[in-house]
Amino acid sequence: MREVLLQQRKVARAERLTEIREADKAGVPKTRISREVGLSRANLYNHLKGASADE
Repeated sequence: MREVLLQQRKVARAERLTEIREADKAGVPKTRISREVGLSRANLYNHLKGASADE
C-alpha cells in the first residue's frame, strides 16, 4: 500500500512540475505561477532549475 501511495505522489509531483514549466515557457509571471500552485517563489525557482526543494 505504501509503495502505491508513494508512486501516486511521484506522478502527481511530475505532473505539477510539467505544468509549472509549461506556464513559465508561456510567459506567465513567476509570482502568479507560485501563487496558483501554492509554492514560494524560492521553491518555484528551484523547481525550474531542476532541483526540487521539497524532496
